[in-house]
Amino acid sequence: MSCIPTHGLSRGNVVYKAWQNIKDRCLNPRCGFYDRYGGRGIRVYEPWIHDPVAFVAYVDQHLGPRPSPRHSIDRVDNEGHYGPGNIRWASYETQNRNRHMTKYTGKLTDRDVACIRHWADAGVSQSDLAHVFGVDQSHVSRIKTRAYWPAAMGGV
Repeated sequence: MSCIPTHGLSRGNVVYKAWQNIKDRCLNPRCGFYDRYGGRGIRVYEPWIHDPVAFVAYVDQHLGPRPSPRHSIDRVDNEGHYGPGNIRWASYETQNRNRHMTKYTGKLTDRDVACIRHWADAGVSQSDLAHVFGVDQSHVSRIKTRAYWPAAMGGV
């Protein structure tokens, strides 16, 4: 019999998965999104870092169940940390409007294109995506349908 303590949370638990992703984005420099989170100083509330049960309990008590599959954990203040009072369930559309914007340089990165495709596939409107990324809706349409943005192309 093992004496290793477990938290009893399933990897299929949406809130547990959110906790894992939050930690990865904020604490793991090898994470593809680290530069947008941990790399710009976004932190995780200390008691939640090693205690998924505390995070899940907070979400259960203060946020309630996930409203729909189109909702995930988001920060209310996009410049703030993941902590009590600054997380909520938010739709993809709300999260896109809350997105941290860097100065638009006139070129989309491969990561921007991947995000546009991901959010478009999730049902976010082309208008919202165009606004968030600072491009025309026609660019979003061509990126979404893969009619545009071959891998060798460096920007729009």
